[in-house]
Amino acid sequence: MSNLLKFEKSYIYKIELIALEEDNYSFVRGNMEPEQFSKLVFFLNEKLRDMLNGASLTPVDIAELLERFYGFKQVDGKGKRMDANIELAENWERYDLLYDDIINDSIYYADGIEEALKDIVFDIVYSNPTIFYEKFMELAIEKGGVSYIPVPIRIIDEVKKAKEEAGLPI
Repeated sequence: MSNLLKFEKSYIYKIELIALEEDNYSFVRGNMEPEQFSKLVFFLNEKLRDMLNGASLTPVDIAELLERFYGFKQVDGKGKRMDANIELAENWERYDLLYDDIINDSIYYADGIEEALKDIVFDIVYSNPTIFYEKFMELAIEKGGVSYIPVPIRIIDEVKKAKEEAGLPI
């Protein structure tokens, strides 16, 4: 659990990403004021982007992280009054100039959050090996191969070659 300040009042938030064509949103409830919540969402997304440039958390990813590490609960928010609607692209624009202040504020860190974000990076890279090719190759060598993941044969061959060059078992 993080050391974020908790408040008596419970808030309901909608997290969404309008840029995606399908409905892409999640609802969470927690005891954190809207301003602090928005900064936490920014923090989570930027920590992921620091690990994998060009990637972004989905609203579902964020809701799951909030529940697992920050004491929020995922709820069915349809028909309920929202205390705030956090659209991820707008949230980034709002806080981008405060990046250093937010990222370096220990209040947003929770035990295990960086490992959870690394797992999400792994999932993103292995789902999109051609988009994140360099990171894919790095993880393939680090994790000992990709034979258990369905990927194009060309990429498997390149991983084998890279492992041979690195002196790792194939």
